[in-house]
Amino acid sequence: LGLKTLILRHNKIGSGSRSKLKRLCYNLSRCFKAKSGIQKLDLGYNQCGSIFGECLGTALTATDCSLVSLNLHYNDLSDVGCIKLLHGVQSNKSLKWLDLCKNGCSDNTAKLLAQTLEISDCLLEY
Repeated sequence: LGLKTLILRHNKIGSGSRSKLKRLCYNLSRCFKAKSGIQKLDLGYNQCGSIFGECLGTALTATDCSLVSLNLHYNDLSDVGCIKLLHGVQSNKSLKWLDLCKNGCSDNTAKLLAQTLEISDCLLEY
């Protein structure tokens, strides 16, 4: 069946170069772009920056995405990364749990997130 949960908390992933972060994000996203792929990904406390929001947002748009739970707690995604991630969340059918706490998002971005979830087919659990 393969790996279903991947926990990479507190690994200082964000301390790498931008190109390494993009490559890592691409490889991670390939792991949940299949029905039998990773269902739970925990990247909390890695300070990955907005690039991870962008890359993961793109990966979430895949029709065969298996990811159900995504923890991006304390990753400095900022408004840019959170908005890019939202584009993926909007079209995703599998994601049910998302943690974006402590990412430096403004109130306006938080409101946009709430509005997106209200009209999205993705029904996140609280």
